[in-house]
Amino acid sequence: AQAALHDGAGVNLGGGTHHAFADAGKGFCTFNDVVVATRRLRADGRARRVLVIDLDPGGPNSKPLYLINPRIVEASGELAPYHEGCLSVPEVWDDVRRPAKVTVEYMDEKGRTQRVSADGLFATCLQHEIDHINGLLFIDHLSKLKRSIALRKSAKLKRRG
Repeated sequence: AQAALHDGAGVNLGGGTHHAFADAGKGFCTFNDVVVATRRLRADGRARRVLVIDLDPGGPNSKPLYLINPRIVEASGELAPYHEGCLSVPEVWDDVRRPAKVTVEYMDEKGRTQRVSADGLFATCLQHEIDHINGLLFIDHLSKLKRSIALRKSAKLKRRG
């Protein structure tokens, strides 16, 4: 389903369209049935951070949103918990408290600066994936004890293979 959803999608990163998402089997993950992707791409010699979110993959409201170099420009003081997991830390799930509402500024696939405001699952997905392209995992938001337990569990599962 992931390949059918994003196969062949092109993103203009300056200097031409790059079919960055043609191989949907790599770099894509499912986050509670939400297809998301993060990539670090090079165009014109500069790194680009690309994120794709679709809140209804394969469904009647499927509409992938492409965000290039996204950054959170506003975040509410109210925090909302969400039970998160990630393919980077297999079989590990925990509650993460993040701002309930965020506004994200990004460049669209045509190179135009855009803003999107989000709450609920959409806000959680944006924050989770922006963290990814900035080198953070959801477990980095956990207490030291919970993070340590999560890393041990993940390492044990990887050894089992």
